[in-house]
Amino acid sequence: MPTPSRLPTYAACVELVLSGSAEPLTADELVEGVRRCRTITKGARSAIGRALEALYQAVPLVDARYGWLPTLMRDSVIRHTLEGEEMRGGFLLLDELEHALFFPRFFQNLEAEERTLQIDLFGEEIIEAKLSARNGMWALAFGPRFGAWLEEGGAMPGDDLLLRAVDAAAGRYSLRLQPVEARDEPAIHERNAALAQLAEELGREILGRHSLYTWQLVARLMGRGFFHHATPPDDLHFVLEEYSRLHLVEGLGYELQLAEGQSAEQTGQGAGLRSGRGGQGSAASESTRTAKAARPPAEKKSNKPAADNSASGFQSLNKRIVFGPRSANGAQGDGMKSPFESDEPGEDTCEAYEEYLAAHEEAQRRGDPLTHDDYHLLEAELESLVDLELEFGYLMADQNQRKLELADRLFIDPESLVDGSWDDDEELGGDGPILWN
Repeated sequence: MPTPSRLPTYAACVELVLSGSAEPLTADELVEGVRRCRTITKGARSAIGRALEALYQAVPLVDARYGWLPTLMRDSVIRHTLEGEEMRGGFLLLDELEHALFFPRFFQNLEAEERTLQIDLFGEEIIEAKLSARNGMWALAFGPRFGAWLEEGGAMPGDDLLLRAVDAAAGRYSLRLQPVEARDEPAIHERNAALAQLAEELGREILGRHSLYTWQLVARLMGRGFFHHATPPDDLHFVLEEYSRLHLVEGLGYELQLAEGQSAEQTGQGAGLRSGRGGQGSAASESTRTAKAARPPAEKKSNKPAADNSASGFQSLNKRIVFGPRSANGAQGDGMKSPFESDEPGEDTCEAYEEYLAAHEEAQRRGDPLTHDDYHLLEAELESLVDLELEFGYLMADQNQRKLELADRLFIDPESLVDGSWDDDEELGGDGPILWN
């Protein structure tokens, strides 16, 4: 069946505009950028807001602007403490912060990203690295030269690597070895406490709730520019475990634990009072780091956690993830209006409906277009017929005719409704793991 040419989706245009901008954009600047990318119709502002919710790399900032994660990460520095198995195997086990630094697109659909990174070994030489898996955990795999470089530098387990994003969009990074003796413990302790306090504030204020997925926290930390500092804190999970009142739930994200009788507004008091990781670090701190590093691989590498997380506020992972809220000027449910909300009546819309309106106008069909609700009512009927055809292998003549009529009226290719890309038994990222260090 012939179908009219499709305009770029709002999500594709938002990604194009944000990724192409060297600076964060206001809502109005973003709308104008999308206008140059495609024809926009009534309700486009709301559709752009929904597109922002669907894009992990689109990060809301505190000044009512929106930035692109790889751009925001430029010159960010993260601390990674070396383990013996990493030095011997020529890889680094990744936590969510490091994973987002090296592969920011991964958390869009939780799918392995095929790209080769260029790693500058402190100006001495450049080697390549790729996403890999080690013992059921995500890892950054280097060639044999990495281990030789560490050996030449006299690296020992417990030393730190400082990971810098030179140009995350282009896949260019640098590593610098910092022996444990060179750690500035007071400065690192101060940065650990600051990270813990900011993480608590983000969980309470930005998201408007007391729980958030780890990768959501990572994007917002980057958006605040926290890692644009000469002294990076210790690794994320260690800091949140030892310095904050955030508690890791089901390996997915954090919830804020409040003492009895304490309000959520009383934050930051007492943050960072525990000792950091150093030569004289507490045994409890070191055991926490060891336990996290020795986390066992999943028995089945599925995208769905075995435990029921509904009581904790975390839902099982799936490929349709919403990364909102996207209001850059306030928290979800704080009563502040999103810059993408409209005061005009009859603005009930979504990206699919916006595409339908654009196709209807382009095809110059007679009569008024369907309303938003009527469009989705007929769309549901078309999906039902497609499902029946998949289940039984055929449709009766009148059912098949109705399917073709609906597809033509809605400008939807029935084949696009057949989703064979996901299966309950399919492993996340092919044969990749689902755990982080």
